Amino acid sequence: MFLTSSTVFRSRVHALHNLAELTAAQIDIVERVSDLVASTTRASFDRIGQKGFAAFTPNTSDSSLEAPIAVQFIDQMFEITGDSQKALIKTAEAQIHMVDEMIFAAIERVKNFSPREIEGGLETMNIALRSAEDTLHEASSREHQPHQIRRTQ
Repeated sequence: MFLTSSTVFRSRVHALHNLAELTAAQIDIVERVSDLVASTTRASFDRIGQKGFAAFTPNTSDSSLEAPIAVQFIDQMFEITGDSQKALIKTAEAQIHMVDEMIFAAIERVKNFSPREIEGGLETMNIALRSAEDTLHEASSREHQPHQIRRTQ
């Protein structure tokens, strides 16, 4: 596999595709945050409608509605932040994979036109890059597993 103009073109197309995918994910996240803020604001205004402005006084003993709204807001913000990070990791992994393919092609070309003494070093580079790519893939697959946060009371 040699580094050719079609490989370079394909890498540029992949980079643009990855950028478009990341942009679409970020737009979706902004929409989710907007919806979350709007629904939380509506719930807060509903609370004001039910309790009046007395809901803001520090002597109010009934905070049963306020705490769940805040907890739900924070939970959903963490979920949205996690989804944003997953999208970033996914597109970064795809882009790094494309760059690695180009590097593998360059190493292969150098290996074919180099003295035999250099082959061992080039093969070591090849193995190190594959190992790094496997590690990245393993780390990103772990990122896709949900984590539970324990609440302390």
